[in-house]
Amino acid sequence: KTKWAFWERRMRCVLKIVAFIFIVKGSSETICIDSTTWYKKNNPSRSCNWVSGKPETRCKVKGEGNIRADYACPRTCGTSCFDSLTWHKRNDPQRNCAWVSTFPQKRCYVRGNDEEGTLAMTACPTACGEQQQVRKERFANCKSLGEATSSSSFPRFEENEILPEERILRRVRGGECDAQSQFWRWEEPIVVPQEFEDGSGGDESPGFSGTNIQEELVDEADTVKSSGNILYLASRTVPLSHSELSTTTKCEYRLSIVRDDDSGGDSLQLLASVPLGPLLTTPKEMLIRGNVLLLIGSASLEFDTTSQEERTAYYYNYQDAVVILWFDVSDPTLPRLVRRQIREGYYISGRLIQDTAYLVISRQSWYANSGPWLVPYYRDEIFDQYLDLNQSALLPEEISIDLWQQFAARIPLTNACDCTDIAYAWPMNSELGEFSSVLAISLASVDEATTVPVASDTVATRADRILYASTRAIYLTQQQYLGWNWWRGVDEISSEEDEWDAPQVRTFVLKFEVDAQSVHYSTSFDVPGELVEQFAVSETSDGTKIRFATTARAINNWESVSSGLFVYDAHNGSELGSLTHLAPGESIFAARFLGDGICYLVTFVRTDPLYAIAFESEGTTPIVLDELKIRGFSNYLHPILSIDRVIGLGHDVLELETGGIVTAGLQLSLFDVANNDLARLDLYTIGDTGSFSIATSDHRAFFYDTDSHVLAFPLTLATLDARTEFFPEEVIQPWTQGLVNFQGAFFFKIDDSQNSFSYLGNVTHFVDPDFFTPRWVPYDWVIEGEEEETAGYWDTYFNTYDSGYHISRIFRRGDNLFTVSDSAILKSSFPDLDQISRLELHDTASLAQLFWLGNPFEPVPEI
Repeated sequence: KTKWAFWERRMRCVLKIVAFIFIVKGSSETICIDSTTWYKKNNPSRSCNWVSGKPETRCKVKGEGNIRADYACPRTCGTSCFDSLTWHKRNDPQRNCAWVSTFPQKRCYVRGNDEEGTLAMTACPTACGEQQQVRKERFANCKSLGEATSSSSFPRFEENEILPEERILRRVRGGECDAQSQFWRWEEPIVVPQEFEDGSGGDESPGFSGTNIQEELVDEADTVKSSGNILYLASRTVPLSHSELSTTTKCEYRLSIVRDDDSGGDSLQLLASVPLGPLLTTPKEMLIRGNVLLLIGSASLEFDTTSQEERTAYYYNYQDAVVILWFDVSDPTLPRLVRRQIREGYYISGRLIQDTAYLVISRQSWYANSGPWLVPYYRDEIFDQYLDLNQSALLPEEISIDLWQQFAARIPLTNACDCTDIAYAWPMNSELGEFSSVLAISLASVDEATTVPVASDTVATRADRILYASTRAIYLTQQQYLGWNWWRGVDEISSEEDEWDAPQVRTFVLKFEVDAQSVHYSTSFDVPGELVEQFAVSETSDGTKIRFATTARAINNWESVSSGLFVYDAHNGSELGSLTHLAPGESIFAARFLGDGICYLVTFVRTDPLYAIAFESEGTTPIVLDELKIRGFSNYLHPILSIDRVIGLGHDVLELETGGIVTAGLQLSLFDVANNDLARLDLYTIGDTGSFSIATSDHRAFFYDTDSHVLAFPLTLATLDARTEFFPEEVIQPWTQGLVNFQGAFFFKIDDSQNSFSYLGNVTHFVDPDFFTPRWVPYDWVIEGEEEETAGYWDTYFNTYDSGYHISRIFRRGDNLFTVSDSAILKSSFPDLDQISRLELHDTASLAQLFWLGNPFEPVPEI
């Protein structure tokens, strides 16, 4: 054995020397030697010499042992030959760089046996090829950026060619809602306020509760925001009358501003209502700071450069756009639009940290003919600039809106960044087609809102919906589904490789460091597995580590699935520790990190294990402290640190005789987590199969008041009793859905013992008692031989979302509770939930009528 070890060391030295001899370093390139033994699989006559005849396609050909030509013929293919001779997969010396080269899409992310756990893509650059990691580099010029994209709409740029300075819009479309008669509107609405007595209540008056957020000091954009005794709603309003509801019901997108007057009585007052259709904005979310309200919406763009032929193709017609509106709300009865930006792309999410709003936008290049406009473009419209250009002595509110719109229509789109400003994103592949930008917008004052430029940084890749933000950084995520092309290599993966060796999905993370108006792309790294929600990500309080909870499924075995926890260095993206193969066969349904020390996970397949996991070894080593198995599952976990409790909201399940399961009614759980000794103290089940709550997927809909320990959430209630009562002859099966007979909000209180829930009652915005009653809808035609009265179907209920009265948010102010839907706000007493006041948001008759002027399709007259 000793003699063999000696010769093994000698042979390794010889191999290194031979490799060094065969590498010739020139002044501008590195030349490597081609293999003399490689040939195309099953065809010995096609060697590296054959590859040289057409290297652009033949370098991807596989040889015996699945070794690619670009790996075996580096000189011909122009690839590197610096792959490590010592790297191998952890605990498996046989799986080296050559093994990686046979299936780089998956194996380049395997970690090695060294202390650092070096990724194969780092140790084996040739084997990994396009999978090779590139971290912080930026494109050298527009030529290199253009060559990196596969979009046929991008022409090739010359070496010193620059971007066009302007891009002219043909039209913008946004803000239309159902059967409105006018779809194209450009003008700002004129709002004349009602005369109200001052109902502010003074400095001692309590304000509304805020948005349910993940991280302290990091506010999250939402459709409803509060400031003092004012609520701001961006919603889709429809009339209350049940008889008027239909698929063509007229509706409007509006920004509604509502005050809760402390004078008592009918104290909810609609101060202003701004239709967003004239501003071409379909609202998404809002943020507010002081006197500045930022409303983010969507629209679509068509450009003058789009040819008539291209406009006939649906995928060339429109480019997604984000519309950002700045409102001065220092006088909430007269919100004044002071700025509007229209940006190419689609909106991901927004955060507010101190005085700065951060918006994440992604732009897809293939949705419109981009031509030479390679990077995202935008248009910035500032109201005060109109006054300066016209040297007018008129006050802003005296300027006719049609003239301002004419001014705005003349502003071209300009590039939001230069080609050299765009960073490489890892992993960057040959099908680059999206750009993701993080914008930094000052909301410190109305003056800054109109004068401070919007800062941004852009990365050449897409961003998915799951986003995490701390006070220091914003982390964008991208789920890479590696299993879509399983047919290209699944047979090459050993059956011994589990879900963590070759997962179907990997999560790539892009970190942007933020500090006031400064935003900078910092680093990127990958995490095995898939995230279920933003709560599955958490940064430590000192900002040095970032933790992820993921679920992984093996690409070669659908049933091989488990969950894991990973700890990464937040600065360089290196893995510091992990816990894998947690809950084999189950997926993560909910996660919640509490500070730096504890994480609670819910996994599920037939039962709902709740895990308490601690982080040891300076926060780098996750270990399981306790596990609690119960029936059903939770989708959302809400911690109550003051009493060592965690609330879980999810669903009960029914087990079938066949061995399967069916999701049943909603399930509200109260867990004791004191000393991490897990126990469920109380369980409240609501409804049957078909019941659901938006709070299970949107945490902003969940309400909890720390002072009173009152909690609430919106829900749609479906029961089998209602179905049996209406359809008595129907045979109820375990999978039969209940009949929906309620939509509103349920309120609970954690009692004084802190061990159980007390049901307080419910609130609904529906006033028609027959709204959910099933209705017989006859067909317009009758099948031959069928009785006319049987030719139809039962419509079990009108869609509550379309009705406009689906409760989505809940707030508290003082001794009252407020429920919010798209079309109404209802004020109720606490704790008996008696109605105090109701406000219809579409009832704007008491306000001055809103109107618009001008036509964006007519020639713009000279001013």
